Amino acid sequence: KASSQEVQQLNGALTGNDMGVFISLAGFSPDARNVARNSNIDLIDLNRFIGLWQEFYSKMADEDKSLMQITSVYFVAEND
Repeated sequence: KASSQEVQQLNGALTGNDMGVFISLAGFSPDARNVARNSNIDLIDLNRFIGLWQEFYSKMADEDKSLMQITSVYFVAEND
C-alpha cells in the first residue's frame, strides 16, 4: 500500500492549482488517504482503475491506446 509519505511527496511537487493523480494498485494506507483528502490529489486504487478502464478505454483514439499497452483478458467460466 502507498504510504502517507509517498502521497506527501507528490503533494510537495504540486504548485499553484496543480492536480495530482496517484495510482497504487495495492491501495493506500489510511494516513495516505487523509493526506490526499487535504490536498489536490486524486487517489486511484485497483478497483477504481479497472472501473475507469472499462468505462473509457474503448472510447479512446487508437493513438492514445498505443500509449497504454493494456490488453483485455476474458475468462470463460462454466455455469454451475
